[in-house]
Amino acid sequence: MRFLTCLSIVLLTSSITFAQFPDTVWTKSIGGTGNELSGTTLINSFGGYSAVLDISQDSFIYMAAHSLSSDGYIQSNAGNDDVFVCKLNLLGDTIWTRVFGGSESERPFEILALGDSGCVVVGYSISTDGPFTANHASSYADGVVIRIDENGNTKWLKMFGGENLDYLYDIILCSDGNFMACGETGSNTGDLSGTGAGLNWVIKFNASNGTKIWSKCYEGPFSSNPNFIEGIFKLTELSGNNGIIFGGYGTPNFNDFNADDIIYAKIDLNGNLAWFKSIGSSTGGDYTASILDAGNGEFNIVGRLQGTGTEVTNYYGGGGDFWLIKFDSSGTKEWDKSYGGTEWEFPFDAVQDEYGNIFMGGFTRSNNNDASFNQQGLMDYWLVAVYPYGDTIWTQRYGGTSNEAITGLALLGNSTIFSAGRCESDNGYIHDHIGGRDIWVVRTDFLSLVNTPEHQYSQATLFPNPSLDGSFLVRLNDFSETADIRIFSTTGQVVFEQEDINSEAIIQTNLIDGIYFIDLYSVNGFHTILRLVIQ
Repeated sequence: MRFLTCLSIVLLTSSITFAQFPDTVWTKSIGGTGNELSGTTLINSFGGYSAVLDISQDSFIYMAAHSLSSDGYIQSNAGNDDVFVCKLNLLGDTIWTRVFGGSESERPFEILALGDSGCVVVGYSISTDGPFTANHASSYADGVVIRIDENGNTKWLKMFGGENLDYLYDIILCSDGNFMACGETGSNTGDLSGTGAGLNWVIKFNASNGTKIWSKCYEGPFSSNPNFIEGIFKLTELSGNNGIIFGGYGTPNFNDFNADDIIYAKIDLNGNLAWFKSIGSSTGGDYTASILDAGNGEFNIVGRLQGTGTEVTNYYGGGGDFWLIKFDSSGTKEWDKSYGGTEWEFPFDAVQDEYGNIFMGGFTRSNNNDASFNQQGLMDYWLVAVYPYGDTIWTQRYGGTSNEAITGLALLGNSTIFSAGRCESDNGYIHDHIGGRDIWVVRTDFLSLVNTPEHQYSQATLFPNPSLDGSFLVRLNDFSETADIRIFSTTGQVVFEQEDINSEAIIQTNLIDGIYFIDLYSVNGFHTILRLVIQ
């Protein structure tokens, strides 16, 4: 037998689709000559810059960020950071842009596309002028929700809060047709009157006019400590009437960010609490970046891992790893996996396709382990695709010689992903830098992962895995078969191939340490893909 002459033929003809490594279709810098996305993400996911995006049913991209510019794509600035919203088509062309600002600071944290009828943006404002005159307290932040139609017209703008600092970080459209948002609060008046103790805040309001339905706070796992601090970053409604999961961060001591753990809880549509739990390392600060529905009441949390501990299976070290945790319907951990290198990896968003494959986005500063290829600069966009059971499909990184980071993801169908974040470079993948720190949007296409069922891994086995010297045993479970073997790097390059191996064969390579994909293929229809680690 002989290998097919090119990988594209294999991709189109094999009975189980081999994952195409992602292709960059286009990139686009958006902003002005000032700084967009000011601040830092090196403490937590809400403390600095956020560029977020979503895709509507009629295939338009809605994106939100904050800006200090008053030129380029940003038509005006009212003072300090303003909320900037734009609508793009799938080619990256701008349909419209809008700016919402007062004399103080405003920032968005999430945007939700609403079918073919526009979007809703959630964030905060400190201003008491411009469109933000309803702020509950001067010099303090209120949570803000802005409803925008498909033409860029403001349908309504609501401010929720009390006498202290109040932030809203995420928003969903519930199955009953109303909005629900989450965040953190220090208030006891206004929309927080009678909500009870605790910083963890969830508010539900009418989708058509923004009228509040209820507002509640929840005491989390660390609330018994007098120095605790907690907040909710994300919430997701589970399918099948299985409730709403929210998650964020919590610590028993607000003076020690290294004590932060992931907190997560389950409520119903009326805000009734079923349970509240935490999970994390014992040596660093951890937080929630995304919550994904896994079906049957189960769910995944994607977050930052920054240490070791009894609840952690693996930690690569450095400043943090991507951390994927699978939970059952009662909130008990089933398994966890981490992704990264020995420097810094921070995740900020994750999405999944209809088959449960997960795509995580953030940044990496490493050049080894899972992030061992294509380093561009100090800090790169990092996109990681994994199967529903956590095994890596592919990773990709983009950027220039400076600092770039993904802060928002949106998936179109099962084969196109859009990432948004910050860029500082004017080279590498970035060809249209405007000035200062820009918003950067990247379109990535790949083959759908529809035909990657877990049972394919039972057709062959590798031993040892990890391999310490590049050699390993391949055992085909159907002993009547022979197969060709190809080994791919994580960038899609063929680094080893051998024809007609027997049902049990020793493969010897000179490959360097890293992650590889083993593609076993025969003309009789046998085909399987395995992941090999050499260390």
